[in-house]
Amino acid sequence: MERMRDGILRAVSELDSSGGSRAARAMLSNNEQPKERSYRVHLREGRRITLSGMAKASNMVHPQLATLLCLLTTDLAIDSRLLSRSLQQSVTRSFGRLTIDGDTSPNDTILILANGMAEGPPIEEASSWEYGAWQEALDGLTHDLALQIVRDEASKGGKIIQVTVRGAINEASARQIAQTVARSYAVRQACDQGQPNWGTILAAVGASGVELRHDLLDVYVGSLMLMQAGVPTSFDYQTARQLFANQEIEFTIDLHIGPGFENMWTCTIH
Repeated sequence: MERMRDGILRAVSELDSSGGSRAARAMLSNNEQPKERSYRVHLREGRRITLSGMAKASNMVHPQLATLLCLLTTDLAIDSRLLSRSLQQSVTRSFGRLTIDGDTSPNDTILILANGMAEGPPIEEASSWEYGAWQEALDGLTHDLALQIVRDEASKGGKIIQVTVRGAINEASARQIAQTVARSYAVRQACDQGQPNWGTILAAVGASGVELRHDLLDVYVGSLMLMQAGVPTSFDYQTARQLFANQEIEFTIDLHIGPGFENMWTCTIH
């Protein structure tokens, strides 16, 4: 506690308007680069607000977030219930789509602080134009920070992998498939070694337990179709190999049985 008290006193004494970058670097632990971003958002009638954020994460990141810390700040005046609602939506669409190694731990935190110092009346209706503009900005910021986390992890010698699932019965089914593929050790190993072993993707889709029709299933790496309607296509092996060898790899799985859509980001880790 003695060190904590001394640290708190020192932190308070160093408060200033340019301290955000120092804080983003101080929270890094074993991360390579600080992850921060700041937006200026234009509302109607010439109003402008500021929205900023910083984040860090370790290997243990999954949709329960684990060792992920994120602090978001804004000078917007907004109803606290709407603020909580907008944060939940943004987290679901950004940090909730990360899985680095599939492990979780109990000390994740995402905070948003709004001091209401910006000019103009507070946002109190979810149907208002101002709320829509705010939500779009918050979604953009959390998405940006989430991708910075993946890129930081991949910078240690790994590769970035995006898994997109569409055509599922519903969003929950699409999310379950995307998570299963993204967490698959065999899929990551194929990407890490640059080997187009796309059967590992099919194995993960089947292991997800989600309802599907194999005779409708399409699978892509990048824009290259590997399977169409459940049948392997005559794709060029060298092209597939090059796509698996890229630093950033995208898989698309189309079930063709409903409107469900979801994507996940992960990376190979060394």
